[in-house]
Amino acid sequence: MTVESSSITIGRPSSMQERVRNAANEGVIEALYELIREKADFLRDIDQMEFVDTPLHVAAAAGRTEFALELLDLKPSLATKLNQDGLSPIHLALQNEHAETVLSLLRFDKNLVRVKGKNGYTPFHYAVMNGDRPVLNEFLKDCPQCIHDATNRNETGLHVAVQNNSFEAFQVLMLWLWRSDCSVREIKRILNFKNRDGDTALHIAASKNQPKIVRLLTEYGILNMKATNSKNLTGQNQHDRGKSKEILLSAYRAIFVGAIALIQLISDLKYNIKTMSGDNNNAVLVVTVLILTATYQAALSPPGGVF
Repeated sequence: MTVESSSITIGRPSSMQERVRNAANEGVIEALYELIREKADFLRDIDQMEFVDTPLHVAAAAGRTEFALELLDLKPSLATKLNQDGLSPIHLALQNEHAETVLSLLRFDKNLVRVKGKNGYTPFHYAVMNGDRPVLNEFLKDCPQCIHDATNRNETGLHVAVQNNSFEAFQVLMLWLWRSDCSVREIKRILNFKNRDGDTALHIAASKNQPKIVRLLTEYGILNMKATNSKNLTGQNQHDRGKSKEILLSAYRAIFVGAIALIQLISDLKYNIKTMSGDNNNAVLVVTVLILTATYQAALSPPGGVF
């Protein structure tokens, strides 16, 4: 049985290249093996070409998961090849919202999340732009190192989320950092990472007037809000930041008020310890600890905080 006479083939393609594309686009595995029987090394020939839409690119873009996995078993190196648009197969699966294909490719090789395409964007960066929570969570779970990857403009996933106003993706990234095994030093480095213009995620969020992201960033308490960019501007004094400015100011006010309250409470505690009985002292200590805890939390988490 030839491909031309098979009921699974649409039309009569005029060349092997067209037949390969049709097989991949339709996801017909039998047609793939018919082509291999006709020309055993045709996949090797494709693999040796630079920047080409391979059958894997076509299958991934069409969401033909089984066909894609069959191809990967036969020629694993196709997974990292870029086409003429600088995109890998998993990039295309993401662009076309074929989550099943994306996650199947991920199970085949977790490092596919870090393949750099056009402008240095990885599939991880594309998932951030799309704001796809399930896919993004899977990427971070299976390949946590992708959080460190930067584009050609030296932008991390946090930068990409802010640039694209993808608050949901930003929430996923921040929550993952909060729950991860990353050290405080490592988290601080990621949060304060600067792009090619010297902008941190806070600089961009403030300049784009994204108050929810500003609030989420300031809740960590380890952000360097005095970091300057190439224009010698900090996240605090970026022009035209509207509500973002108020959030930054309210965070500082909360810390200032908390400090005053702390001083007053310590002074009162000293007096009470000297004048009250043992039972009353214990009661004062318990209440004071509760108030101090609430004051500390208020200072680090302005009203409306996400966590």
